[in-house]
Amino acid sequence: MTTQTLAPRYFDRDLNGLTEDRIRRAAPSIFAPEKHISRSSKYLYVPTVDLLALVYEAGFRVTEVRQSRSRIEGKEEFTKHWLQLRPVSDMGRTLSVGDILHMVTLINSHDGTSSVQLGDMIYRLVCKNGMMRPEGPENSLRFHHKASASTQIVETALHIVEGSAQVLDEVEEMKRIPLLEEERLLLAEVALRERFDLDDEQGIEDQTIFRPADMLRTRRREDSGTSVFDTLMKVQENAVGHNGGISRYDREGSKHTAREVKSIDKLVKLNRTLYRVAQEMARIKAGVAV
Repeated sequence: MTTQTLAPRYFDRDLNGLTEDRIRRAAPSIFAPEKHISRSSKYLYVPTVDLLALVYEAGFRVTEVRQSRSRIEGKEEFTKHWLQLRPVSDMGRTLSVGDILHMVTLINSHDGTSSVQLGDMIYRLVCKNGMMRPEGPENSLRFHHKASASTQIVETALHIVEGSAQVLDEVEEMKRIPLLEEERLLLAEVALRERFDLDDEQGIEDQTIFRPADMLRTRRREDSGTSVFDTLMKVQENAVGHNGGISRYDREGSKHTAREVKSIDKLVKLNRTLYRVAQEMARIKAGVAV
């Protein structure tokens, strides 16, 4: 009897925790038994599966995974992967639409395309999109494959969780700060330029058919608000396109639809940029020095 090997899915999510089988199916590179053959002897193999064992022991579970693809034969089992980690202590409670979760993120690879990176994100139970927060000394760790930092991984993850209340307070403050239409369009323009890698020195209309207003498209009633947070969630969801990319018709009547962002690097950069700009706007509106 022949055993069929299922092709990787490159993405999976379950807020109550993914089984090892689902993690392996979606992101097999997490379990790479060694570094890719292209790496030199100076490259330290830091097994993600070993890091997982440590954070599991510290009280976390994997709730989402992503993996980069590769066109190079034999390299896909070593490529960059992204994991979302939720504290077990936060599981089991009743969640409602609109609730915000604060989670830990872990990025690594075994082919030299990424350092080991630990950070954090917020997750809203409406659009089911995660928003990664900018890196800072209080919520991130990054080290190259030249030295082990297993202890620091666990310590940073636990420190991130300890700061959850402060992060959620920041979100509530963003919800209370309204934005004028021109301010919402400014954040939307940042999203558009970042999403399509537009040149800041050139006009948008000369580089893409899409416009900032497209990033402000409201997909559901919960997104109809005008606060900093409402605007941030709206433009992030439209920019990433997990629930359908933005669309626009040209003068000839042809419809153009943006593709979903699947690149881990692109997702990280886009999310962190938008959150940072939203933070700055909220502080300015609140009269706090940036």
